[in-house]
Amino acid sequence: MKSEVYLPNDPNKKKVGEECKSSDECQKHHECKSDGEKNVCTEPPRPKLPPGVVT
Repeated sequence: MKSEVYLPNDPNKKKVGEECKSSDECQKHHECKSDGEKNVCTEPPRPKLPPGVVT
């Protein structure tokens, strides 16, 4: 079984990789970060699994 929680995307918010001006424009738990010359929505890093876990 997967322990990941699926969060549905808000259709009114921007997706990963789309240009943004603030984190409020991005999906919940996503941030607006600089990607060189423009700001884009980025998702948080996935948690690392402990050694020996089979996926």
